[in-house]
Amino acid sequence: MAHPDDEALAAVALGDSVDGVPEHVATCEQCQVTVAQLRVTLGLAQQAPEDLEWLAPPPSVWPAIQASTGRATSTRRSWPRRLAVAAAVAAVGILIGLGTGRLVWGDGPGSTTVSQVALDTLDTGQQGGSAQLIDSRSGMALRIDTTKPLNAGDGYLQVWLLNTDGKRMVPVGVLRGEGVETFPMSASLVKSGYLIVDISEEKYDNNPAHSGNSLLRGKLTA
Repeated sequence: MAHPDDEALAAVALGDSVDGVPEHVATCEQCQVTVAQLRVTLGLAQQAPEDLEWLAPPPSVWPAIQASTGRATSTRRSWPRRLAVAAAVAAVGILIGLGTGRLVWGDGPGSTTVSQVALDTLDTGQQGGSAQLIDSRSGMALRIDTTKPLNAGDGYLQVWLLNTDGKRMVPVGVLRGEGVETFPMSASLVKSGYLIVDISEEKYDNNPAHSGNSLLRGKLTA
């Protein structure tokens, strides 16, 4: 069966129903990765803290990090649907142009490590990787290094930045599960308190919100 066109995949990424497309995506790994990264790309395109309604996590996420933030938990808010299909189609073009379907930022000459933190499991506190905040001529980037392979089950791995105010979070990128990956990010996120790195297991369920199933987490210093 031929793959759906860009507009159909963009519609699925936006949560719309297109005849036969969700069923195809459910059985096609290539299209699953494209749709998952589309959602991340569309989220990154909106990274302007002063005028964006951010993703909010399910209620189960924040109690797990209260000890580190000292903040109260918040109620869930839905992700506002402010993206047009045309913008999503453009994002598909970006992914195709990148070839791998993944946003990657090279360190480049003169790069410096601004902050570094170990990423630990939430249940046992065992280190499963690390996160580095890199500043270079290309801009700010987040480098994720997983020391052990992470199992996404029948879904995919999502990198998030959680705000220390206990109310907001943003998606950063889709993780392969092992090795080192680097994702571009806005310096304004760091200044706005997005310092908690979270890696979660997500399902292909047309829901852009955090699943509540976090595998690793760590807090960067400001």
